[in-house]
Amino acid sequence: MVAAAFFQLVLDRLNERKNNLLLIAQVGLPANQFTAFRTILLDELGRKGFEKDFEEVLKQYMEWSGEGRHTHAGKEVLK
Repeated sequence: MVAAAFFQLVLDRLNERKNNLLLIAQVGLPANQFTAFRTILLDELGRKGFEKDFEEVLKQYMEWSGEGRHTHAGKEVLK
């Protein structure tokens, strides 16, 4: 499925950026502040935050565009 590949591609790029931000923060923040920053960053951009939101938006787009299901003889056929 194209959407799954696209989803994973975006998440891979996002993870690269998260790693860069965490390295920068680790250099510039004391340990306790870095730990708090890391928690916030991963909550906001990880599975509980952006990744979940992005998955929902992608699913809505697939349904809206008709790519999320196919029809055959007037009946819905799941991919």
